[in-house]
Amino acid sequence: MSTSAEIAALAGSAVINSMVGDVWTYARSRCGVLLGRHAPDEGDRVLARLDAYQQAVAAAGPDEFPVVAADFERLVVEIFGAVAARSCEAAEAVQALTEELKTAPSQGVAHSNLTYRNVKAGHDFIWSGNNTHISGEK
Repeated sequence: MSTSAEIAALAGSAVINSMVGDVWTYARSRCGVLLGRHAPDEGDRVLARLDAYQQAVAAAGPDEFPVVAADFERLVVEIFGAVAARSCEAAEAVQALTEELKTAPSQGVAHSNLTYRNVKAGHDFIWSGNNTHISGEK
């Protein structure tokens, strides 16, 4: 088995990567399960910190993203390093989280700014969503 520092470094990278993708909701729930089992007294506080980190990382522009992600990755590594250091079982759970997030199911990206042209409907045609534009033949 790797050291808790190595396990935490991999977990930090996996969690930060999930923050910019469309899997954050899934990753957050998996972090919550891990924290609930191995750091129950700190779980809610840590999840609130992770949510704040996610908002900052996701809001970073392309030029500032590498620096912002690296800064928050160090903080996430500290969090999961402390959890992994609690016990062998906790270290295994953090390592499993890393593997799980590498293969996390995509939640799908919502399509926006969709345009449909020349739509013909014999009956009611109902479509909803942000920035959806539908036009028919004229």
